[in-house]
Amino acid sequence: MFVARAKASVPGLRIADDELPIAARICRRLDGLPLALEMVAAWAGILGLPALEKKLEGSLQSWLRARSTAPQRQSNLAATLRWSYDLLSSAEQVVLARLSAFAGPFTIEAAEAVAGYGSIPGAQVFEHVASLVRKSMLALASGASPPEFRLLETTRAFAAEQLADSPDAQETRRRYASHVLRCLTAAAEEWERLSDALWRKRYAPLLPDLRAALDWAIAQDSRVAVALAGVGWPLWREMSLHTEGRQRLNAAIALITPDTPPVLAARSLRGLSELSLNTDAVSVAYDKLLEAVSLYRQESVSPELGATLLDVAYAAQALGRIDEARRYHSEAMALLEGTDRHRTIAHAHCVQATIEISAGDLQAAEAASSIAIRLSEAAGADRTALVVSANLLEARLVEEDFQAAVEGGIRLCERLRSSPYADVLGFALGLLTIAFVFTGEEEKALIAAREAAAILREENMMFWMYDYLALRLAKKERYTDAAVLLGYANHLFARSGWLREPTALRAVRMALELLRPAMGAAELEQLIASGGHLSEERAVALALNS
Repeated sequence: MFVARAKASVPGLRIADDELPIAARICRRLDGLPLALEMVAAWAGILGLPALEKKLEGSLQSWLRARSTAPQRQSNLAATLRWSYDLLSSAEQVVLARLSAFAGPFTIEAAEAVAGYGSIPGAQVFEHVASLVRKSMLALASGASPPEFRLLETTRAFAAEQLADSPDAQETRRRYASHVLRCLTAAAEEWERLSDALWRKRYAPLLPDLRAALDWAIAQDSRVAVALAGVGWPLWREMSLHTEGRQRLNAAIALITPDTPPVLAARSLRGLSELSLNTDAVSVAYDKLLEAVSLYRQESVSPELGATLLDVAYAAQALGRIDEARRYHSEAMALLEGTDRHRTIAHAHCVQATIEISAGDLQAAEAASSIAIRLSEAAGADRTALVVSANLLEARLVEEDFQAAVEGGIRLCERLRSSPYADVLGFALGLLTIAFVFTGEEEKALIAAREAAAILREENMMFWMYDYLALRLAKKERYTDAAVLLGYANHLFARSGWLREPTALRAVRMALELLRPAMGAAELEQLIASGGHLSEERAVALALNS
């Protein structure tokens, strides 16, 4: 590896036979560590092997002695990094330190935007980046177009230490956060024009940079933090990382003040709410969405207001306010119709289908779903199309066509397993669980429920399944556990404000019909009441125990 890397760094380099023992000694001195070998080999064509060995013998060993308390292999790698860094020009050292701000891969344009200032003009950054690649301090990411560069984690950690100790630290991280904000603003603008697959391919790699930029901004620049959260939240949704997104958005929203620009505040509030819509915090999400709507109305931002009103409509139907949901949905459609927001319009028909299912108008739900699927497919909005398919599965449950729900659920789950939408898969598996419970296939229901729980519990989206799992327990004659689990479900619905849908009410009714003959009324009431005090861990254990 050492010889191959040395020849790659300097085309035409020849290593004589009598120099091979020198190469072997260098490899031994570096413990055969691939990164260390690659970094040192890059200097072979510049210094020659004899001079390289001599230089290593001096500076590397003295630095090793200074770090004698560290494990030997760790010390050797750190020493090699320090040795290679010390051989860089002062300008290269500055550029490398500044580039350590990037958490993920970056283009040359990004490098110029972040590292090109002060003593290093942007026009000179490319020259220094190319030199750092030749010297193995930077790596060229394979297959990227346009070309992208990255720092290995060990190199980045070392360079970040140099940045932290320099007067450049704050300005570099400020420029980095501004760069990430520009990229995510472009992502938000391109959302309506790109397919799901292309949008994820282009912008999903920004997630580590969003995290790093937010970490800095939350500590140092509240306005940038709110702005980053407001344009960055779709990444967490598309990557099915709702819990992380909610945590980070909460931290950013805590920094909102009366001086925060209304649109920035509205975007963050909407993002937090959308990531919370299918959790037991839907009533909180509803209130925050109304705050966002009020802020958008102040600024007359019609398309973003329309999209937010759709979220309000969805939350209202979840809370059982069907007439209110329809009013918000109608206002949203009036703002969106005739615009180029084709993805959002497809989503609007998906929300309409959900409202109609909750209202029990399955014919209207089918019609809205048909439009939503057609528009989604035309826009490449795969996620929306899959959500609509899950909603249609829910419609089969509402009309009590449980066998059709089983067959459709199996097909949909197979499609979703090859998609990146884990949260939608969890929802579909939950619906399949329900179908199996109602067809009397309790063991299949348990298998589906366990797979669903592994996804939904982590994202705080499992609360709606407990009624059906309680019915499963009652059918298995585990009456005490079923009663307690029903009580736990009652507690979650009361706390969240979610209204039980007709299928859930049917499950509760069937469970109680099995429980009442098995125990006295007082005992049943007491067991149900005790369920409200269950921990989540205990409830999950009861629900998923065979």
